[in-house]
Amino acid sequence: MYDVKDLKQVFIGRRGETNARVVEIDVTAMLDEAPDAAYSILMQRSGDDVPVLCETALDGSVLGWMITGACTAYAGLHPFEVRAVENGRIVKSRRGWAMVAPALADYAGEEAPSEVQTWIDALQTALAAMGEPSTADDLEYILGV
Repeated sequence: MYDVKDLKQVFIGRRGETNARVVEIDVTAMLDEAPDAAYSILMQRSGDDVPVLCETALDGSVLGWMITGACTAYAGLHPFEVRAVENGRIVKSRRGWAMVAPALADYAGEEAPSEVQTWIDALQTALAAMGEPSTADDLEYILGV
């Protein structure tokens, strides 16, 4: 398990892996500042203009980061941060570096998921989990804005 105060470098898998692992991050230090916040992880893949909204789930003080194909689309070191959003207030962790190791084979002709598609997928997952948002506040909560 990683500590949110000391993320430095986090190995998240090999290029092209999807749903093969969950990275656990202890966010106790952030919970003290924002106990009722929505927690998420944003990762900036090399060469992309828009960061990827990663799939996460908070269980007590442990943030589980489900590593999807969007996270492992490109080998290398990619900056990421944990964000806590509560009532329009955003608390960010220090920047960490997600390490994606090269794979033996490529995607066999498949293109890596686009950053826009990863946001759409994350939104659809959140919507499915909570049902239709009833207010603009619910939608802001899901989006983390």
